[in-house]
Amino acid sequence: MLTNTNNVDRYVINTTPLATYSISFPYWDKSEIVVYLTLEDGSLETLVENTNYTLSTPDGNNGTLTRVGDWTSGATNVTIVRKMSLTQEVDLRNGDKIDAETIETALDNLTAQVQQLAETQTRAVGTSVDEAGVDLTIPSSAERAGSGSGTIMGFGPTGNTVVLRDLAEFDQDVSDTASNATTASNAKTAAESARDLAQEWASKFDSNNPSNTQPVADGNYSAKKYAYDANASEAEATEMRYYAEGYANGTQDGVDVGSSSRYYHNNAKYWKNQADQTVTAAQTTIDNYVDNTSKPAIDSYVENTTKPAIDSYESAKETELNNYTTTKKTELNNLTTSNKTVLDNYTTTKKSEIDYRVNNVNIPAIQSAGDAEIADITSHTTAKKTELDNYVANTSKPAIDSYVENTSKPAIDTYVTGTAEPAIDTYVTGTAEPAIDTYINDVKKPEIDAYITTQEGVLGTTVAEHTTKISALESLTGVFSWETDDDGDEILCIDV
Repeated sequence: MLTNTNNVDRYVINTTPLATYSISFPYWDKSEIVVYLTLEDGSLETLVENTNYTLSTPDGNNGTLTRVGDWTSGATNVTIVRKMSLTQEVDLRNGDKIDAETIETALDNLTAQVQQLAETQTRAVGTSVDEAGVDLTIPSSAERAGSGSGTIMGFGPTGNTVVLRDLAEFDQDVSDTASNATTASNAKTAAESARDLAQEWASKFDSNNPSNTQPVADGNYSAKKYAYDANASEAEATEMRYYAEGYANGTQDGVDVGSSSRYYHNNAKYWKNQADQTVTAAQTTIDNYVDNTSKPAIDSYVENTTKPAIDSYESAKETELNNYTTTKKTELNNLTTSNKTVLDNYTTTKKSEIDYRVNNVNIPAIQSAGDAEIADITSHTTAKKTELDNYVANTSKPAIDSYVENTSKPAIDTYVTGTAEPAIDTYVTGTAEPAIDTYINDVKKPEIDAYITTQEGVLGTTVAEHTTKISALESLTGVFSWETDDDGDEILCIDV
C-alpha cells in the first residue's frame, strides 16, 4: 500500500551540506533515486552513488541518504528525486501461484509512476484550462532554421498559432540602428571641427607676444590678429571679414558662396544645420524602429510563440498522463480478473489431482512428485526474477532517466528562461533606449547650443575691443551678431 504522495525532497544548504538527509518517500531499488546539487550559477550537478553519497537498503519504505566526502563548494540546494522506470515488469503465467505481495508491489510501482508524471506536470508550462482551439505545433526544423542563422519563435496576433522571426532580419535591424548612430557621431565630429576652425579665424592671437601669433591657414591670420596690427590695410581687414563671414555662414557680403569656394559646406552654419538634421533623422529612425519594429516583434514573439508553445506542451503532457493512467488501470483490472479466473481453475484442477492421488497413488509417490514440482517452480521463479531485475536496472531505467534529465528538460528550461527572454528584455529596456535618449538629450543638443552661444559672444566682443586700434578702418564698427535673413535662416553678420 502506498499512501505517501511525495516523490521529491528538496533541502537548502545554508553553509555546509549535512552529513545525512532523510528520504520521505518509499523506494524499492537504489537505482530509483537520483540526487542533484544546485550550484551558485544555477546549474545542476548530478551526484553519483557511492562516490558522492550512499543510500540505506531499499525495502519499499522511507530511507536515508548519507553524504560521502566534500560536495562542490558554494552549492545552494540538494534535491532527491524518485525516478521510476515507466514499465510494468511483473510477468504472471497461467497456472502460477499468485503472491499477494507481488501484486501489491506492482500496484505501488504503478502509483509511484503516476506520482512521478504528476510532479513533472506541475513544473510544465501550459495554457489556461478555459482556453480551447489553440494550435501550438512547433514549425519544422527547416522553418526553424530560417535563412541559416536561426529564428526567434513567437505567437500570431490571436495567440493561438506559432510564428517565426528570422534572426538575420532582426540582426539587420540592429545593424541599421547602429549605423544611424555612427552617422550622427560623424556629423557631431564635423560640426566640432568647423566650430574650432571658425573660432581660430575669429580669435587666434598671442596676447603676450602678438608678433609670435601663428597663421590660421595658408599664411593668413585671424581677424583678431589683423585688428591688432595697426598697419593692416582696409583690403586685408575686409578679406579677414570675408574669412570670418565665410566660415561662420558660408556667405560673402550676405551672398551664398559657390561650390568651388573654401567656405562651401565648410562653415559653422552648414555644419550646425547638418548636425540638427542628423540628430533629428537619427532620433526619428530610432523612435520608428523601437515603436514599429522592436516592440511589436517582442510583443508578437511573447504572445504568438512562447506562450502557445508552452501551453501546447502542458496540454499534451496532461493528455498523455491521463491516457497512460486510464490504460494502466484497465490493464490492471483485466489482469486481476484474468488471474482470479486462472487461480480458481488451477485450484479446482489441483484439488481433483490431489483427490485422485489420495485415492489411487501411495503417499510417498505424491510427496516425491510434489517436491520435484516445487523445486522446478522455485528455480524458474528465481531465474525470471534475476532476468527482470537486470533488465530494469541496466537497460530501461538508465536510458529513460538519462534522456529526460540530460537532454529534453535542461535544453528547454535553459533556453527559454536563461537566454531568450532575459536577453531581449535587458537589451531593449536597459541598453538601447537609455543610451539613445541620453546621447540626444544630454550630449548632442547641449553641445550645439553651447557652441552657438559661445561663438556669438566671441565674434561680437573681440572686434569691438580693437576697433580703436585700427586707424585705417575708422568707419568699421566690429559688431558680430546673429540675424534672420529673408528665408528665415540664422546668419552671423558683421556690421560695418
